[in-house]
Amino acid sequence: MTASGRVPQSLHDQVVGAIGTAICDGVFPAGHILSIDALAAQHGVSRPVVREACRVLTALGLVASRRRVGTVVQPTTRWMAFDPRVIRWRLASSTASARRWRCAVAAAAPAGERGPAGARSPATTPRTS
Repeated sequence: MTASGRVPQSLHDQVVGAIGTAICDGVFPAGHILSIDALAAQHGVSRPVVREACRVLTALGLVASRRRVGTVVQPTTRWMAFDPRVIRWRLASSTASARRWRCAVAAAAPAGERGPAGARSPATTPRTS
């Protein structure tokens, strides 16, 4: 732990975050083929670190590995939209979809007080008996 009480991120986590943020920000659009060698050089890490980061991003649906093609960025419809990392990366991005996400999150904040799926609390539910 650091003096601030936070656990320092591993090199692997830093690369996952950097690539995930870049994908959500549109630096790598859907259909773009990621080069493991280029990403390793860009982030100053070894290829196994980038490969492991790509495995995590594959599990999140952001990329898919295709034989004889490489690692391909997937469209947003394939992303695990409710994963906290994907949400954090999308909110941090500067794209138009991120602005819509921020507005949706801000609008939904008061709705969270109502409980799941907008259910009313027993105190506000009208009695029918």
